[in-house]
Amino acid sequence: MMMLKSSTSLFGLQPFGRFERGIEPDSNNHRLYSTTTKDFKSFTPAKLYLDPKFSVIDAQIVKRKAGDYVLILKDNTRPERNVKVAFGTSAMGPWKNISKPFTENFTEGPNTVKVKDSWLIYFDAYRKKTYEAVATKDFVHFENINDKIHIPEGHKHGTIVPVKKAFVKKLLKQLDKK
Repeated sequence: MMMLKSSTSLFGLQPFGRFERGIEPDSNNHRLYSTTTKDFKSFTPAKLYLDPKFSVIDAQIVKRKAGDYVLILKDNTRPERNVKVAFGTSAMGPWKNISKPFTENFTEGPNTVKVKDSWLIYFDAYRKKTYEAVATKDFVHFENINDKIHIPEGHKHGTIVPVKKAFVKKLLKQLDKK
């Protein structure tokens, strides 16, 4: 199991001047770190996972097939703050070909799920106070699917957990009993 964390959530504020700063102040110039565990009791020392030369947070890795991975990440640079993808042959990287953003500015918290032959990427458009989504088959072309999704009002930063229909039916029956 591998876990990704931004620099501030793992270590507090990172040492000033450690990374290329760009337009970000050092206190907001994040990078991704990784650690691994087999038992969730002991962990390997954290190490730098990704330094794309800009402030980065909110990453998720998806495996398309053996040797083909996509990293969905938030470019946290001001004023952009949007979502991009990068490609690698391993879940540990290295990550190449970081894309241009496929979301508007002021978006974060991407969460991805495969449905049939498409990948759906949900994200928080926090300035608009909406939760939105795009669909892609190749992580190069993205289709806005906001008119096809229904999200509870006020929802932010979701996590998708696939469950079997039988489990959902059981939950619904329990709700009906109340």
